[in-house]
Amino acid sequence: MKRILVFLLLSGILVACQNDDDSPANPYEACCPAETGSFTFGNFAFFIPNAFTPNFDGINDLFGFYTTNDFEGTIDVQIKNEDQDLILELSDLTPPSFFQLWDGQVGDGSIYEGLFFYSITVKADSGQEFVLEATACSIPCVTEENQLNSWMACTFPIQHNGEGAFDPNLPPFENQEECD
Repeated sequence: MKRILVFLLLSGILVACQNDDDSPANPYEACCPAETGSFTFGNFAFFIPNAFTPNFDGINDLFGFYTTNDFEGTIDVQIKNEDQDLILELSDLTPPSFFQLWDGQVGDGSIYEGLFFYSITVKADSGQEFVLEATACSIPCVTEENQLNSWMACTFPIQHNGEGAFDPNLPPFENQEECD
């Protein structure tokens, strides 16, 4: 009798703990954190957007890092998914090659969707080094089920001012319209 009661008790706990929602998690839930990827290194300013939209509309389709063309040094980049699996690794990049790094494609040819982690190592010709690790989001398609929590907190590639900084006065030319 004790075994039956223990079995029923454990079964009730398991049923109560199951997730009734079979729908997938919103890939954009953690997108567009408050911080932006603007920083200075020596005499150079850098801007790293916290979102891009690889939807092939010609606007904000490529993720990259922005600085002035007179930056003297190289950058190493790693991009990882939410599980910390490596998606992209590039080394010894110089401007303008790191302005448009990633089109959102992963190994199987599909477009990555959601939060990702990046790590950049900036190495100046003077020997100084700076490492920045942060997150950004690939947002190829916003649907009714997958809404961004804070669309206005997103900073997009098109909003760089050409001098390595984010310009909040530049429009993102993106909106939360549904996908085709």
